[in-house]
Amino acid sequence: MMLNNPFVVAATATAAVSVAALFIANVDCNPTLYLYDRLVVTEKRLQDHFHGKRIWITGASSGLGAELAKQLASMGVELILSGRSVHKLEIVASECRTLRCRQERKQDNNNQQQQQEDEFTKIMTLPLDMACSQEE
Repeated sequence: MMLNNPFVVAATATAAVSVAALFIANVDCNPTLYLYDRLVVTEKRLQDHFHGKRIWITGASSGLGAELAKQLASMGVELILSGRSVHKLEIVASECRTLRCRQERKQDNNNQQQQQEDEFTKIMTLPLDMACSQEE
């Protein structure tokens, strides 16, 4: 049989090590977490986990905070958005409401008027600027 041949065993082991090395070299995170994310985590599981929860995001007016807010809004999370810029916060909140409405419409087409009214209570903004004093 071919498995008893030492050259075949060595070639198979070398190939396996090469594939593992390429995998680890191309993954810029913990390989276990990468595999867990690719094989176990699904969009449905994320939505089931986050739907209906209330999360407060600071720094939501731009960057990572804004993107996190949009991702969570699309999963049905009730959001409290905080940041320095009131104008930018309202823009992000508006985008989150749009994403949340799309997500709700996929689940249920009834009571559309009630859903639109509820969106403003499910995504709130709380402008915070710790650098400003009240005397200004």
